[in-house]
Amino acid sequence: EKEGGAGVTMGAGKEKGDGNNAGAEESVTGEEYSAWALREVDEAPMALFASVDVLDLSPRGVAVFNSALEGYDRKVDAIEERLARLLRGKLAACQDAEDMFRVFARFNPLLTRSRVRAAVKEFQLQLMNTVGQAVQKLQSKFTHKYESSSASCIATIRGIPPFSGKILWAKQMERQVHALMKRMSDVLGKEWGQQLEGRQLRRSCDELLSKLDSRAYFRSWVSEWESELSSNTASKLNSYPIIVVRQNSGGSSGGVLVAK
Repeated sequence: EKEGGAGVTMGAGKEKGDGNNAGAEESVTGEEYSAWALREVDEAPMALFASVDVLDLSPRGVAVFNSALEGYDRKVDAIEERLARLLRGKLAACQDAEDMFRVFARFNPLLTRSRVRAAVKEFQLQLMNTVGQAVQKLQSKFTHKYESSSASCIATIRGIPPFSGKILWAKQMERQVHALMKRMSDVLGKEWGQQLEGRQLRRSCDELLSKLDSRAYFRSWVSEWESELSSNTASKLNSYPIIVVRQNSGGSSGGVLVAK
C-alpha cells in the first residue's frame, strides 16, 4: 500500500513511471524506500571505489579516482532527489498542520540537504505562519494580564492563591512557547533561529519567554512581602496565612524575618 500517496519504487533503481523498467519494478512504502536508500548510500563507496587504487597518483590514477568520485556524487544526488519527492508527497497528502509537523519531525535529518529544503520550502512557510499565529495569540494573552484571564477565575474557584495561580498561568504559557519552538526546530532544523526565515519568529519567542519568567514574578512577590512585613504598618499581615518570627543566626529572636 502506498503511504501518504507517496509510494516509490525500486527494482532497477528507477522510479515507477520509467518506461524502460516499469514492468520489473514494484511499489514499496516510504519505510522500505528509506531502508533501501540507506543501504545504497552505505554500499556506494565500496561499489565505486573497490577497484580504485587510491595510492596511484599518476595522471591515469587521478582520472580514475575522479571518475569514481563523480559517480558517487551522481548516485547520492539521485537518492537525494527521490527522497525529496517522497517527503514532498507525504507533506502534500497531509490533512492538516498537525500531520505536517509529524512528518517534518520524522524526516528532520534530511533538511540538511539543500535539494530537500528546496522541495519542501512552501510547506515550511505554511507551518511557520501557523506557529507565528500561535505565538501572537500567546502574546495577546499575556498582554491582557493574568488578573483578567479565565485562568484567574478558575484558580479562584479552586481556591488557588492569586500569586500561585499567576505562576501556574505563566509556566503553562512558557511550556506552550517551548513546544512551538521545538516544532520550528523540526520544520527548519536545529539552527532555525539563525536562518532568515526563522530569525524574527525566534526573537518574538525569546522576548515572550523573558516576560514569562516565573522566577521574576516570585522575586517581585518576595520583595513586596518583605517590604510589607518590615514596615511599621501591619495592615496586611493578616492577609498572609503564615506565622512570622524574627530570628538571628543563633536561633534567638530579634534577627531576620522567617516564615514558618
